[in-house]
Parts: sequence; C-alpha cells; structure tokens
Amino acid sequence: MDTDFSAKISFEEFKTAMSATMQEQDEAMLKSSFRRLDSNGDQFLTMDEIIGTLTKNEDSLHRIRKTQGFIDEVR
Repeated sequence: MDTDFSAKISFEEFKTAMSATMQEQDEAMLKSSFRRLDSNGDQFLTMDEIIGTLTKNEDSLHRIRKTQGFIDEVR
C-alpha cells in the first residue's frame, strides 16, 4: 500500500490498494474504514495503528497470534 515508501499510508494509497480488490469502489465505506484504522487522526496509517486496530479485542488477538508471520504479512 505504501507506494511512496514514506512508512505511512495516505488515504489515496489506501483507496488505490483497496479498490484493486473490490468490484465496486465505495468511497464512503473506505473513508470509514480508514478513519477507524487511523487512531491518532493524522490522516496517515502506520503499521502500529493497523496492528493496534487488528488486535483491539481478545478474540482478534488470539486469532492473529495463531497466524505465523503476522508482522511480515502486515508489512
């Protein structure tokens, strides 16, 4: 997703990456998802924010820990 290698993902980078996997682009849904991941509200995603969101509740954390190479997969 981080096409400019800034170690941050802008909304445009996020939208481009997500639209590649979606049949129809729903910008409102993408903005909502992006805002949920952007925990500090700076309009960029860091790996820590993504991991923090994915591991927010105990069930997610347990499921994710079972996945080998989780950090590599996020990167």
